[in-house]
Amino acid sequence: MTKNVSRETKFLKKKPSIQLFLDASTSNTGVVIYEEKSKRILLDDINLSKIKKPLQMKPEDFEKLKFGCIKNYLDTLKNQYFITGVYMEGIFIYPKRLKSSQTLLKLHGFLMSYFIDTPQYFLSPSVIKKNITGDGHAKKETVREILGLKYGYIFPNEDISDAFALFASYHEDIDKNKITVKEEDNERL
Repeated sequence: MTKNVSRETKFLKKKPSIQLFLDASTSNTGVVIYEEKSKRILLDDINLSKIKKPLQMKPEDFEKLKFGCIKNYLDTLKNQYFITGVYMEGIFIYPKRLKSSQTLLKLHGFLMSYFIDTPQYFLSPSVIKKNITGDGHAKKETVREILGLKYGYIFPNEDISDAFALFASYHEDIDKNKITVKEEDNERL
């Protein structure tokens, strides 16, 4: 008995499979793309901090604009790769920063719905910090410094290093020679 395979399934199998690690933010989202077959690691970001809100635009419309930019980036990835899993930092609320926490919750909701058909995995920031430094309450700068020393990179921003810390929490056997960073943003040690 022969199995019928749709054209869409055949097309998906031709794309390289990746795992996607995101440090979600509406100012700068850190991205790690892990190509499963080649074991190549691409460090990137979705830098929205350069987008300035027009004076007449409502804050909620500006938020939608930024979500649209993130969606465009993700659409490009989906066209280029078959995403086997999405990994994100768990959602947390800062009572003193309620407005930004609400925005982050919305962004996570958007990402969860965008990847509704893709397995999703979440780790809390304290678990990620503990995995990297041994201390779940370590400062972001300490995590970034340890990762930089271990893998030979000065990360261009904390969002990329946060996404890489998430990646390193799931992958212990990282070959630092397989790491590719946007050259204009990176310094090699």
